[in-house]
Amino acid sequence: MMNKMEELAREVTGDSVMLEQGAGFGEVDRVSLHALQVRLLAAEMGLLEGDGNAWRRVDALERRLRVLTDRRRFSTT
Repeated sequence: MMNKMEELAREVTGDSVMLEQGAGFGEVDRVSLHALQVRLLAAEMGLLEGDGNAWRRVDALERRLRVLTDRRRFSTT
């Protein structure tokens, strides 16, 4: 359990978020997240209102679109 939160820098660029925090001894930890990853984390933590099933449906539709896109790409070559 953390007793305090260190300074956390953030930069939002397009559809990504870069988080940066000092790790001590002059080191810096960085992580880059896509906006959908941030939304998914917020939903899992109960910070968003809405139905969790909706996200599962979005994931399923995204997978289907990838398959269809791949099929189309391979069928035209």
